[in-house]
Amino acid sequence: MLPLLLLACTGSDGTDGPSDLAFVLPTADVGTPLTGGTGFDPADGAAIGLVLDHLLPVFDADASADPAWDTPAAVWALLQPETVRDPGVCPFERVDGDVSIHEGGCRSSGGYEFTGDVSERTWEEGGAARYRFEADVEVIGDTESANFDRVRIVGALERAVPDDDSVDAHLDVNLRIEVAGYWERREQPDDPRARAWASWTVSGSIEHLDGTWVTDVAADIGGSGGLRVESAALTQKSTCPIEAVGEAWLGEGVTATFEGAASCDACATVVATGGTEVLACAPD
Repeated sequence: MLPLLLLACTGSDGTDGPSDLAFVLPTADVGTPLTGGTGFDPADGAAIGLVLDHLLPVFDADASADPAWDTPAAVWALLQPETVRDPGVCPFERVDGDVSIHEGGCRSSGGYEFTGDVSERTWEEGGAARYRFEADVEVIGDTESANFDRVRIVGALERAVPDDDSVDAHLDVNLRIEVAGYWERREQPDDPRARAWASWTVSGSIEHLDGTWVTDVAADIGGSGGLRVESAALTQKSTCPIEAVGEAWLGEGVTATFEGAASCDACATVVATGGTEVLACAPD
């Protein structure tokens, strides 16, 4: 068993979060947080629901979903088709030990302007397979047939998957992602991902084992204004695959309760200091 890291959580207003919040794996340094998770409106259930749905698999019937990992991977994948990049040339690719480096400052034959760099590292350490992604990159598609208008990725993430069964995976993430024009060009402007990917910033740590998630993470997604999601246990259950069970602290005296099979409506009940109560549901 790897060392246990205990965290005492305090909200921006001084309110204590979960006192039993704990991670099995140590957290990695992914830089100064890009969001502190403050400024959200606790009465805006739609905005809170969008953040929760694109941060954690609390409303996802897919047991393998991990939005804080899946979203960066999906956006990075937008830059991989050979219609977007010229393999090995634009961006220029080189290898330094176990690090793959992608260097911009070029225009691909498909009409995409690459600025900035990305590095990827894959290695084994401490009984875990590890992957680290660091980026400060912008890609502009400036042709009528481009797949998107603009993709911007800034920050870092590191993921560890232990060799034993201590946890399924541990993710430390500190990324800002901006995607413009992709969903519109696919004629799907109302897809919830269009708003989420337009402004997706997440900073913190997430760990899970057998469907139970421990989180200490801040997020500003879709212009929500920023909130925290701190929980010692949010659990996915087969009795209601579209809603987890557990409670999360969102900061500023606000809690979100997920009732699982008791309600099974893909909504969390959000209660703020003073008794204000709204439903935060998965977007349609």
